[in-house]
Amino acid sequence: MKKLFALILTVCLLATMSVTALAANTTGGSTEVSFNVDHTYTVTIPAAVELAKETAGDGTVTYENDYTIGANAGVRLKKNECIEVTVASDFEMTTTEGATLAYTITAEGAAVATGGVVAEFETNKAEQTATIHIAANDPDYAGEYKDTVTFTVAVKTN
Repeated sequence: MKKLFALILTVCLLATMSVTALAANTTGGSTEVSFNVDHTYTVTIPAAVELAKETAGDGTVTYENDYTIGANAGVRLKKNECIEVTVASDFEMTTTEGATLAYTITAEGAAVATGGVVAEFETNKAEQTATIHIAANDPDYAGEYKDTVTFTVAVKTN
């Protein structure tokens, strides 16, 4: 029995050692090479905005400040695409007592309406930034004025 088992094992080993490699006899050909790269980006928006009191030479008081929206280094989009950052707001701050105060947001020196674009970023290996300016006139009443601005980040085709 041991001899029979050893013979079968030897035949199996010999069968696996003799492998024939076959190749097609061609004169040329082509191979498709491909890979996929996903969109890559991180946009940073201020979590909170604090307006600072400004007094002009003529005594006019306003509350305003500049804020930066940024796209981290390494933005990668498809050709002819950009990242578009828009705002939505009623542009009116309110105190808990019910006093209201209108304010404006400007981007690149132009006032922005609700749904307006405040920043655009393109494919770039370097960090990108855009500055927005928020301003309000001097209020009639004391209090803590607040509002919520919603920022939307979307990839758009140029």
